[in-house]
Amino acid sequence: MNAMTRNHTDSTAPRKPFRVTIRGVTYQNAKAASEALGVTQETVYQARRRGTLDCVGMGKGNHTRHRGNSNGKPFTIGDHTWPSMRACSLDLGFYDGYVGGVMNRGSERQKRRLIRQYMEWVRSGSPTASGVAGEAGQ
Repeated sequence: MNAMTRNHTDSTAPRKPFRVTIRGVTYQNAKAASEALGVTQETVYQARRRGTLDCVGMGKGNHTRHRGNSNGKPFTIGDHTWPSMRACSLDLGFYDGYVGGVMNRGSERQKRRLIRQYMEWVRSGSPTASGVAGEAGQ
């Protein structure tokens, strides 16, 4: 079989052994990891390829895109700190992902708009403008 027609997921192709670390435990190879976690070797290889090794053996479900966790990082504008960018977005009247989008990939114009909105929010005497804001809508 030539390289042009070989399917990259062909299970008959020999695989190189590699050390696997899943949720802090390092296994000698994919076989050892699969046996310890009760999954097939192919599952370990697929997770390695997808970058989701920490989800191997956790059962069905989309563990990598789980929303609603409480791992938000504090976010500060001026002298005010929110528990997350989402909380800031909602307090300032934006949709929940606005501040995160602006800070990660926004233009200078969007950042200036965010600052203007913050200044208006402070001037308006918002109920949470004097301390740490809570998650809006809870």
